[in-house]
Amino acid sequence: MDLFYQMQQLNNWLVLICGGGISALVLRLTSTISKLVKEKVEENRLREETIRVLKKQNVEQDERLKGVEDYQEMAEERSQKIIKAEKASLHNQIWNKADEYFNRGYITVGELNNFDYLFEGYKNLGGNGTGDTLHKKVSSLPQRDEGVLQQKEIDAH
Repeated sequence: MDLFYQMQQLNNWLVLICGGGISALVLRLTSTISKLVKEKVEENRLREETIRVLKKQNVEQDERLKGVEDYQEMAEERSQKIIKAEKASLHNQIWNKADEYFNRGYITVGELNNFDYLFEGYKNLGGNGTGDTLHKKVSSLPQRDEGVLQQKEIDAH
């Protein structure tokens, strides 16, 4: 009975201090804990929803990046093909012009200036030794200062 008396005294103090007894204190604690649990459950739900959205956005971004990478690879391949075609075209022009100049036996100053310009583009694209050989041969041909572009006009630029 001593324990019952002590519990009753404690309950009286709690009523005096808190406005309610042990059962009121347990009810408040349960209510507070329940409220905290609900808040945490909602926070977790929002966090999981955010993670789900971010994962979806990551997948979408990865797909867009893959598309960009595929396009970049295709553009690089195409660029290499264009460079190869341009190099072939310049090689053909160099070959044909060299043949023309050899058959004629001389080159004008303007033609040599133009030939040098073709050769420079060809070399910049990675042209091979055939172009070097033709350039040396054409450069060693006798030069005439006649035609569309003359030496004084070249020197002026």
